[in-house]
Amino acid sequence: MKQHLITVIVLLAIILTQSSPADNDCQVLNEWAPTIFNNTDCCSVGTSVSGVVINCNPESRVISLSMLNGALPKGSKIPLNIGELKFLSWLDINTNGLVGELPDSFYNLTSLTSLNLENNNFQGIFPDLSTLKSLNDCALTGLGPVCLKEGISLPAICISFPLPQCKSNDTATTTITTGGKESKETSPNSGILIGSIIGGIALLSAMAIILIVVKKKKSNSQRNQKKNNELGNNGYFFESKNNKNNHDLLKDQIREEVNWVATEDYQRTLDDELDVNKGDHIEVQAFYTDGWVLGVNKRTGFQGNVALTLLTPLK
Repeated sequence: MKQHLITVIVLLAIILTQSSPADNDCQVLNEWAPTIFNNTDCCSVGTSVSGVVINCNPESRVISLSMLNGALPKGSKIPLNIGELKFLSWLDINTNGLVGELPDSFYNLTSLTSLNLENNNFQGIFPDLSTLKSLNDCALTGLGPVCLKEGISLPAICISFPLPQCKSNDTATTTITTGGKESKETSPNSGILIGSIIGGIALLSAMAIILIVVKKKKSNSQRNQKKNNELGNNGYFFESKNNKNNHDLLKDQIREEVNWVATEDYQRTLDDELDVNKGDHIEVQAFYTDGWVLGVNKRTGFQGNVALTLLTPLK
């Protein structure tokens, strides 16, 4: 009887000490960016750190993660176990100067719908994303010297960002065993080929950046024109001197409001806009002088711009 009791106690101890899937999500992020998450509940970070937006579902599983524009230390790497974020649907880590190989565990991020890896300095073989069936937004410009393994192709949504196919000579090395120790020597021809590939990728990256700048200017112009057409005399922002006091008073009131609710449906027409359904709760993070705001849709976890005329403060 005593032996059975000890066995039960041991089993209970094992069960109680096992970490939950939600704890695993936070462990992945704590190992990746300890200066941001500081071994705390990662879901509590929210938008408190500049350049970082994290959203979790009611079970505290991470569903969207944005760490961009230098939020991560330059030269850091994506953790090999990033694939453990099973519920992650939005990942944006552009412009951080990340290095190293992209982990194969991307293969496990089957909930991912949006992926932005632009403007980093990865290298090596690009991971297989064929399991990411829900992916509908993809940005892979300026990745660094990466290539696709033979027989692997990008998802259809990513084909506008072509990557070179890896060649056998790209990684040609000779393994030499001396006294039980192995060393690797790179073939001289492989060095020339690698140099040529890097030069070609740099040229393609420069051309892609130029295209992005042109597209961004055009997008901003279209967005500003669209905003001006939609705003009109909306009662929120006034230009005449007679209404200047109303203007200032309303802006002060707006700054005090954080949680808003959508009064009608809106489908985005530009990449930086936010889809909303009537009744969605929106956490407003920034107000623009042209009557638009930057916010996070609490229902979807996505971040983007939306016209203030579509929102009303949540009472």
